[in-house]
Amino acid sequence: MSEITATVLEILIPVLASVLTALAAMAIRKLQARFDIELSQKQDEMLLSVIRNGIASAEEWAARELKVSEEKRISGKQKAQRVISIVKSLYPDVKDSEVAMLIDAEIARADGLGSTGDSIDV
Repeated sequence: MSEITATVLEILIPVLASVLTALAAMAIRKLQARFDIELSQKQDEMLLSVIRNGIASAEEWAARELKVSEEKRISGKQKAQRVISIVKSLYPDVKDSEVAMLIDAEIARADGLGSTGDSIDV
């Protein structure tokens, strides 16, 4: 595979994952409104999925910026704000502080991320 194709795929895969997750969340909301059913557990799962994809998107964004210039280091706060904005675009009623706590919990579970860089099982 050519280097350009590989680079394009590296950029598109996280973006496509985020878009597909967003579309799935919107579809669930429409079904819930149409059939007037409670899907809170499914919504919680979707929210966590959006957060996971947002974290992956923020990490990819930070890595791309670093490849462009070593001075363009993205801080953890900037990455968190990116994830919060993604989540808020789909779930406007959720509080920033709630999203921040969920981000911390998901990062703690991810290998190589967070303060320790280690994974914990919760």
